[in-house]
Amino acid sequence: MEINVVETAFYVLQYTRSPTETTLSQIRDAERDFEEHSRNYLALTSNQQEIMLGKKIISEYEHFKRLGREITLLSKRRSETLTEFHRGVQNIDILIDETLQLKFNKSGADALARLEAVLDMEINIHEASYAVQGFILQADPLLKLKIVDSQEDFKRYQQQFAGLNPTPEERSILNKIVSAFTETLAAGNKIINMSENLQVLITGHKSTSTTIDSLLDEELQLENKYQVQQALDDSSKSAQSMIIFLICSALAIFFILLRFGTRVSRELVSGISALHASAVASGKGEDVSPINPEKAGALREVATEFNNMADRRKKTELELRQNADRFERWKASNFIGVIQSSANGGISDANDALLNMVGYSKQDLKDGKLNWASITPEEYRSLDENAIEEAALKGFWSPFRKEYFHKDGHRVPVMIGGSVFKDSPDEYIVFIVDLTEQVAQLQKNNELIEQMERVNQELIKSSETALENEKELREVFDSMIDAVITIDEAGLILTFNRAAELQFGYKAREIAGQN
Repeated sequence: MEINVVETAFYVLQYTRSPTETTLSQIRDAERDFEEHSRNYLALTSNQQEIMLGKKIISEYEHFKRLGREITLLSKRRSETLTEFHRGVQNIDILIDETLQLKFNKSGADALARLEAVLDMEINIHEASYAVQGFILQADPLLKLKIVDSQEDFKRYQQQFAGLNPTPEERSILNKIVSAFTETLAAGNKIINMSENLQVLITGHKSTSTTIDSLLDEELQLENKYQVQQALDDSSKSAQSMIIFLICSALAIFFILLRFGTRVSRELVSGISALHASAVASGKGEDVSPINPEKAGALREVATEFNNMADRRKKTELELRQNADRFERWKASNFIGVIQSSANGGISDANDALLNMVGYSKQDLKDGKLNWASITPEEYRSLDENAIEEAALKGFWSPFRKEYFHKDGHRVPVMIGGSVFKDSPDEYIVFIVDLTEQVAQLQKNNELIEQMERVNQELIKSSETALENEKELREVFDSMIDAVITIDEAGLILTFNRAAELQFGYKAREIAGQN
């Protein structure tokens, strides 16, 4: 059940980053496995304390599952809204780059100022886009403020553009850009709200997972304690019963010999011998064959009770072996790393998942070369000490993140949790989850944000350079003493320098667009 909880939590968190049907199917499989194992657990135990604890674990898991469902549904909605948001940004880029700039009236007196306002609006749109995507990766309040700032700046440059006498066609395109920006920003704010709600749900999901882990550790300790006590009680009862049986049998032999003679006593002696042989074998831990009550003569009832007692002992031993086998299968599943260790760093047992995680072999483990204290970086020693102190008080410690040194020297990020093994305060069973992929993905996301920032700076720099070049060209154009007019293929006037204004008596803004 604990493996199913870890699987569910892992796949739910993975779904928030990449909501695919495959991951959703893995979540459902883990939930079904837990339900099956929990039913089997309740069916196999008869101890009321264990049954109550099992029902409490199932209740917590139902809450855990409901939170997981809410997280997956909200993650899917956020993914769909993010797709809508990206389409909105692309639509705005098309309106600016492929529509507005193609129909832009570059001959007007305020053309340079209007072009600068358009480019500033495009920059604000991309700043808002980067902030929204960054907030998904890390819910930083500063990114929310960045979105608000970008919105206000966009409105300011929009008003600036509108006040610079744009043509009717330019004004129509600007209205489309403003409408698209409003819709896109609304989608971005939805994504922000969904991300904040997801963070709350994920926090609750992790807290419930920790609670279930604690209950399962409590259940494991209770199970071991109950089975050991039951085994001791059965052994004690068996020993007392055997002594009573032997005394009663001896007395019975004595009185029966007196009354019935040698023939009957032989039958009793034969029955007592069979009981004695079985009792000796049972005391040595050997398999005990059932005694035939018919051959026990007058002690057939004693033989029957002895057989029942032997069956109960076999059942107890079988249950103990099954528990040990269950733990070994858990360890051999290699879904996560599992070690059996001591407080001073020694590792007496470890599964393949852990050995592969840190690059050591089974022979290294056997030779005592693997020590959790020696492969732990110095800055994490205090966390380990705190965990040991917590385990001494509670019997387990809360999961925490740390790193191990791989055998080749690089660091491996992990999440570890554990509990006191059996009843020894200095021996632990520890579970280790490899976080290498998650950390690598986070680093990749951070690099993507940095790359976006660099592209943004380059875009700003390119825009500034273009504006400076156009300004210089305009100054050269207007400083020429000859009248210069440029026209397009249809004969429409594009530019009209100052010398042309003096020569023909028209202002540039009056003649632009005329044939």
